[in-house]
This record gives sequence, structure tokens and C-alpha cells, in this order.
Amino acid sequence: SSNTSGYYRKNIVELRLDYIASVTFEINDIQNDEE
Repeated sequence: SSNTSGYYRKNIVELRLDYIASVTFEINDIQNDEE
């Protein structure tokens, strides 16, 4: 059903946001270590 694919797509978006957030956090961590 279309409802299932909508839920699936929402999960992918949330996973991507989690991934982007963790990558951004690691980059900030590396920059802080360099100072």
C-alpha cells in the first residue's frame, strides 16, 4: 500500500538525518582537536 511506502521513505529520511548529524559531529570533533 502507499501508506507503507510513505512510512519507509520517512525512515530513510530519518536515517539520513542521523547520518548527517553524526558526520557533522565528527567533523566538529576533529576541528576542535586541531586547535
